[in-house]
Amino acid sequence: MELRNDTTINPSRYCRIAADLTINDSLILAANSYLRTASALGFNLNVNGAVLNNGRISGVLPQSATAIASGAFNFTGTLSQTVTGTGNATVLVTRVANSSGVTFNNTGTWAHERFTLEQGNVTNAINSIAIGGFNYRGTIVTGK
Repeated sequence: MELRNDTTINPSRYCRIAADLTINDSLILAANSYLRTASALGFNLNVNGAVLNNGRISGVLPQSATAIASGAFNFTGTLSQTVTGTGNATVLVTRVANSSGVTFNNTGTWAHERFTLEQGNVTNAINSIAIGGFNYRGTIVTGK
């Protein structure tokens, strides 16, 4: 799935998930694109392929940095998954459920409200992910 909704042209052009969604291939966000993992209700965005993020993935509205995240971004592939790109993620609930693991090779930081590691390893996390933020505290969960 490729997302090209440039929010610098119009901030209301963000994409939000309105039901559980599984992407069996790669997820690509172009520069300045915005993907919200839910609307008013929490939904699951399950990604089975690679992630190229040059925009922003978030659990909240574009102007709501202090809100509680809704929805979850789940790495659910069966082969090793990679995250690349210059974009970031904010106030995100993330679950890794891939026995082959996830490698973060991105240059933008993924700031997690909650990070759950169910299966597999996460590599290169020290330079690529953060737990918590200025306006919210983060949680790490291991196991199911």
